[in-house]
Amino acid sequence: MGVVLSGVSVSAAVGVPLGTWVGQALGWRGSFVGVVVLGVLALIAILALVPSVPSTGGAAGQARYAFAPRVLAVLGLNFLTFAAIFAAVTYIVPFLQHITGISGPLISVFLLVYGNSYSSGHLRRRPVRRPKRRAHPARRHHRCRSIPAGPQPRRRSRRPLVALALAALGLFAMGMTPSIQYRVVSLAGPGGALASSLPASAINVGIAFGSTAGGLAISTFTTSSAVIAGLVIAALAVPVAVATRHLKPPTVETAPNQRAAKTSAELTV
Repeated sequence: MGVVLSGVSVSAAVGVPLGTWVGQALGWRGSFVGVVVLGVLALIAILALVPSVPSTGGAAGQARYAFAPRVLAVLGLNFLTFAAIFAAVTYIVPFLQHITGISGPLISVFLLVYGNSYSSGHLRRRPVRRPKRRAHPARRHHRCRSIPAGPQPRRRSRRPLVALALAALGLFAMGMTPSIQYRVVSLAGPGGALASSLPASAINVGIAFGSTAGGLAISTFTTSSAVIAGLVIAALAVPVAVATRHLKPPTVETAPNQRAAKTSAELTV
């Protein structure tokens, strides 16, 4: 399950910076054309490579367990998690531009850090030295040269923290996806086959809600408000995570014919 769902993390690590680069080079229409082309290729691959599996029972019988309150509670946690992530990530480009002063190809590098935490060490060392090298000549020759006005050095000093935050977001947030999927299937019991499709729906609804919340925050307040909105949603997810940790799978009663067969086997032994 973790190997299959790792595709989500890989697609985020590769797709987000690639989509940003395509959007900057070809415009937003080019990005959507790329999404359609990749979707068609994925559909062809699924039809050709994914084998059919036997049915595990009717959907009506599984729905009783798949939509139980304990399962919906974990799905709510899944919803809040991805709402918090995408409230910030959806608008991370204007945040990087206005808060950290990043532009051009460097934006794609920071987005790549979102899914590749090993890059954070390199980005942590590089930006810090530049303001120091430029500051020393300005002090020695302050009568001939003046330090450029503006918050540029302060913006650069924020880059290491932003890189580390993006690395942590990609490492921990996306890493919990297989755990939530397994938790939902386990709590659904006999309805696990139907319940296995529900976390993806919760993720998509959370992405839509988070993106909307981040957009409203930016339009109402400042550029950094989308990140703050994500933090607020994440804070709401913490008590939900604590409350759902003690949930137990359902106790399924054995059918009468199965109990009789078991009793007969025990008497024979």
